[in-house]
Parts: sequence; structure tokens; C-alpha cells
Amino acid sequence: MSIFQKKKGKLLACSMLGIFMSMTTAFAGDYSSSAIGTSSGKFLSFGTSARASAMGEAYSAIAKGADAVRYNPAALVRVESNSLEIMHANYLADTFFDQVAFARRINSNQSIGFSILQMSYGDINKTDTTGASIGTASPSNLALTGAYAYKLNNLSCFLNKSSLGLSVSYVQSTIVSSAKTFTASLGLLSPAYGPAEIQIAIVMDNLFGKLKFDQ
Repeated sequence: MSIFQKKKGKLLACSMLGIFMSMTTAFAGDYSSSAIGTSSGKFLSFGTSARASAMGEAYSAIAKGADAVRYNPAALVRVESNSLEIMHANYLADTFFDQVAFARRINSNQSIGFSILQMSYGDINKTDTTGASIGTASPSNLALTGAYAYKLNNLSCFLNKSSLGLSVSYVQSTIVSSAKTFTASLGLLSPAYGPAEIQIAIVMDNLFGKLKFDQ
């Protein structure tokens, strides 16, 4: 490969990272008629880390274990070997929120992670139009996520040694029937700058997908 081709490749990589950092548009559900019968998947925004919750969820720049699958997939590059996190939280009544997350370093530049997130609401009585009992329903939410992170080296721009991360999730929400969708999140983590070692983190969560119950 010629020197010109190497420089061209580095310039393209830096340009792509610059575009990524400048993106500010959020992909969100609208309030039009097309959103009727859909769910926002609110459980995906609930905190799964005690440390992150204590910091008001301002955690995307310092995640460093298996919790990076949730908060910033790019931060998976900080995992030294293997990381496992298990979370169980009791909410009101019979509501439970649970997560198991695992991350593993592949080599000096690559890491992967997985997580299982579930929220269950216990049993709720079902009735017909006359008010007669017809059994129970067990509403729940589920998200299965796989994530990958790669550390960029040998770039000729200020983002050299930054890391990019991608996570893909299968999301299911059940009341009586179920709504299912896929979504993805992107993350970026810069190297440490200056004597204060300041790092920049950008995360775009749940870029697409819609949970629709009413067909």
C-alpha cells in the first residue's frame, strides 16, 4: 500500500469520526396517528448500575466493565479480561427489574459484550366485558443485547486511540399479546486529553425500532 493510500484511508476514518461526533439528531417516536398502539419501551431507560444511578446516569464516559454494554458500547475496550455484572431490583408491588451482563476482551483493540435485561410486573387479573374473571396475565419486558467495541489506532487526527462501539438489541414487551422489535445504539469514547485526562463520550441510544401492539 502506498503512502498516499495510507493517508487517504486515515483521512476517511477521521472524516467519518467527525461526522459521528457532529450528529445531534435523535431518532424518536412521533405523536402522530402512526404511533397509535405503540410503546416507547420505557424500561430501556431505567438504570442498571448503582454507580451510574448515584451519578444521575451521567456515566457514558466512565463505564468500564460489563455495564458498558448498556451505557456506552465503546467503553467495552476498557475491559481488561472478563467482566460479569448481575443486578436485581425490587420496584413497587410485584415489579422486579433484573439484568445479567458479561464482557470479554478479545485482544488489545477489540472487546465484546452481552446482556439480558428483564422487567416483570407479577400477575394481573384479567376480566371480560362483564367484569367476570378470566384468569391472569403476566406482563413483562425483555431486551437481549450484543455489543462490539473497536479501538482506533494510527490515525492522523485528534481522535487517534478513540474507540467506537455498536450494540444491537432484540426488544420484546408483553401485556397479553407481545410486541417485538430490533434496535441499535452507537457509542464513541475519546482518548484522555490534557493533564486532567478529560474524555469525551457520545452515545446515541435506540436509533430505530417500534413496539407495536395493535396490528
